[in-house]
Amino acid sequence: SEELAIVIPAGWEVSASPSPQSFGNRAGSCRATFSSEGNVLQVMREFRVERAYTPVGEYASVRELYQFREGLDDLSFILTKTDL
Repeated sequence: SEELAIVIPAGWEVSASPSPQSFGNRAGSCRATFSSEGNVLQVMREFRVERAYTPVGEYASVRELYQFREGLDDLSFILTKTDL
């Protein structure tokens, strides 16, 4: 798992955050939560592979899991400029 905290500069505020995301199948699971408190954006991601070996017939489930994980990188917080 990984946690990330980003401090946004003065004069900016969060106007929208991604909703929590989760996915799971036979290959494993992935979830992410997003929040903001004051001027700090927080992201928590957890990725779990269920087994070290996957039979060829189940490769599609591994691909789905990794594609979901990669898609999390495309989610964004929306910031708006505020008056100081």
